[in-house]
Amino acid sequence: ISRGYLSGVASKIKVKEAIKKYLKEISVMKSSHKNETGIWLRLIKNNKAFSEMRLAEVRPTHILNVRNKSSRRGRTVANYELKLLNHMFNTAIDVWRYVEVNPVAHIKKFKTSKGRYAPLYFAEYRQILNEAKKNWSTYLYLLILRNGGFRPKEVHALTHNDLDLIKNLIIVRKQKAQNTYRLVPIKPYIMNL
Repeated sequence: ISRGYLSGVASKIKVKEAIKKYLKEISVMKSSHKNETGIWLRLIKNNKAFSEMRLAEVRPTHILNVRNKSSRRGRTVANYELKLLNHMFNTAIDVWRYVEVNPVAHIKKFKTSKGRYAPLYFAEYRQILNEAKKNWSTYLYLLILRNGGFRPKEVHALTHNDLDLIKNLIIVRKQKAQNTYRLVPIKPYIMNL
């Protein structure tokens, strides 16, 4: 009580209620909200006994059972669910003040393999460009994407104000790292297009 934890609430609120509260208050502010909602709903559906538990009753062994059950659908899925559960319990500790200990913190994530490297060979790139010439905007999009090393989202966010025609640069203002920008040199013929 002196430390400000609402331990009485933790013994009343269920895990699924905490998940709904997390979705409504925390997840809604993220860009990945739609994806997270699906993962949370699947976690509740596949782990009914866990989702019906009281928040104060959750122990690392329960989290371990959830992780192992989720791993049947894939290790990446299990790791993502662990990450979300970890964040929810940290929020329950720091913001809601429901619990004092995070039971997810002691559970190890699965080791996952790195993505496979599949380069686009020049002959394939030429075929794609020849096909894209039928639509001028797609053709230009592919040229910028390939020659600038952009993410697709960055190319979609470009405007005419982002082009420096004198120095042949494209200014990427909306990139993955927020509040930063970068200058990307681009070939003059692409700039003319």
